[in-house]
Amino acid sequence: MTADTAGRGCMGTDAEGGSGGPGVTAVFCSTWNTWAMTIRPDARPADLISAWASLPEGMHFVEAFGDVEVTLVFRSADQVEGDSAA
Repeated sequence: MTADTAGRGCMGTDAEGGSGGPGVTAVFCSTWNTWAMTIRPDARPADLISAWASLPEGMHFVEAFGDVEVTLVFRSADQVEGDSAA
């Protein structure tokens, strides 16, 4: 978690990854009521499964960013429906 996200009401958790470092970071941002999961090249499948399982029930994948380090963004169902109505 960076100082930028910490200042925006965001909290993160790291899943232990390959090569002795964290492979997946999941961050919840209360300001936007959004979860973001960053997957690094050293992530093992178990890291991804663990981080994915930590997402709250009812979260939906909405977009992805990156190419080598990929960030997946999730929002609640009511936010996703509200976005598509706009």
